[in-house]
Amino acid sequence: AQCRRVDCKSDCCSFVEGFPVRLKELRSAYREIQRFYESNDDMEPLLNENVQQNINSPYGCHVMNEILRFYLDTILPTAVQKSHLHSKTPIDSIGNIFQDLKR
Repeated sequence: AQCRRVDCKSDCCSFVEGFPVRLKELRSAYREIQRFYESNDDMEPLLNENVQQNINSPYGCHVMNEILRFYLDTILPTAVQKSHLHSKTPIDSIGNIFQDLKR
């Protein structure tokens, strides 16, 4: 069988033809935003004594435990199921870190 190119005249067809280029642009823009936020990430607020005291309270401990449980029971298993093999290692690393935090 031989494939032949069909002239694209509809909006939908134009969208489909342009999508791969747009997807590359979106990924590139996302990486730029990610680099910006990571380079400007300020850990000081997370290390603030008031924040640490609130986390060390019984309520703070309960909230952190629930967040970790949600990620370990819901988010990470879903990500592993939906990911390709190249994503499994980072997802496993995140899961291991959360497991360590939960202990």
